[in-house]
Amino acid sequence: MADSPAGSYPHEPENEMRGLIGWFATNHVAANLLMFLIIGGGIWGLIVVKKESFPEFNFGQLTVSVPYLGAAPQEVEEGVVVKIEEAIESIQGIRRVDSIAFEGMGQVMIEVEESHDVAEVTDEVKLAVDGISTFPAETERPVISKYTHRRGVLNLQIHGDLDETSLKQLTERIREEVTALPEVSYAEVMGSRPFEISIEISEHTLRQYGLTLDQVARPQQRRQQDLARPAKRNDARDKQQRAKK
Repeated sequence: MADSPAGSYPHEPENEMRGLIGWFATNHVAANLLMFLIIGGGIWGLIVVKKESFPEFNFGQLTVSVPYLGAAPQEVEEGVVVKIEEAIESIQGIRRVDSIAFEGMGQVMIEVEESHDVAEVTDEVKLAVDGISTFPAETERPVISKYTHRRGVLNLQIHGDLDETSLKQLTERIREEVTALPEVSYAEVMGSRPFEISIEISEHTLRQYGLTLDQVARPQQRRQQDLARPAKRNDARDKQQRAKK
């Protein structure tokens, strides 16, 4: 075997670039076309893809609310909550049920499984609840609502040298005017205390007229049955409907 010249090595074949990357490396026109295609697709996606700071998403939750005026929490649980739970327990697609009973109101929160359509489950729940005929006579019509995520866009603070009642009335009037705007779907007042009526009667006065506290309170409880119903959306306005049992 002949000696190789000094400083030289046996010839080794150069590594050949193979595969898709190698093909593009040797075909510059195709590589440039692919680059422009990627850039164009990115620009098109930037234009047409919906961009939101707070994306809309479906919580898949329902709430069944039944007013039971003047009832204690235990009465609400037995007369309303338990009956709703029994009526919906066989409905497919319900993942979880949480209930709460407090004075004058019973609520059942329903979480829907992701694999089921919320609208279909809502219809089945409505049929089941409407089929309950053993609610106490003092209860009002059940209200079934979906959990809605509202995104606030503006906070308006109102202050001034007014007493609390006048400031509350002014704030409510501003809320009604804002809600009346066609671009506004919902507005609420936060941080204000609800109006309360305190009736105080001395023991001497009760004895004088032969009355008890229960006899005085009962007419007021009956008047509470003339309540404002939940606001309903109608022609881009939130209307307040009132009904008297």
